Amino acid sequence: MLCKIYLATLWFLFTAHSASAASYLIFEQGSDRANEVRISDHSPVPGFDCPDNSIIRTFAPVADENGNLDPDYRNYILATNGTRRVPPVSAVDSKASPDIEGFFAALAASNLFSDEEIVQALRCKMILDKDQRDAAIVRYAAGLPPEKLAALLGIAADNHLELPLN
Repeated sequence: MLCKIYLATLWFLFTAHSASAASYLIFEQGSDRANEVRISDHSPVPGFDCPDNSIIRTFAPVADENGNLDPDYRNYILATNGTRRVPPVSAVDSKASPDIEGFFAALAASNLFSDEEIVQALRCKMILDKDQRDAAIVRYAAGLPPEKLAALLGIAADNHLELPLN
């Protein structure tokens, strides 16, 4: 019985001590992003536990867009009354999307190409397999005189198309 009381007392002391541990974010002077997260039973002291002029904030993860807690301290910034979660920004593809219809409209509007050359270009458009379509474009372009080829490449660039000729 005495052993059970002893074990219960040890368990209580252990859980009470670990329950007092908290997470702290350390922001260096002039930075709005945390440089470090520290789990401790006391708040870090600037100049002693961390660099001088550091700002210390208690860290409590908040829910992300899906309702899951976000424990990544790098997703939090310094706010006036604590910290604020700033979701990571995904890289945005800044490349303009190709305008195939605009390409063929400009090709048809150009007085430089004959009807037969425009039909050959449209035939290339209809091929679904990319490798076969690219081979057809190369064959089509090989039959064009240099000034028409330059115009074709210019129209393709204006409409953000990457032809296998570029």
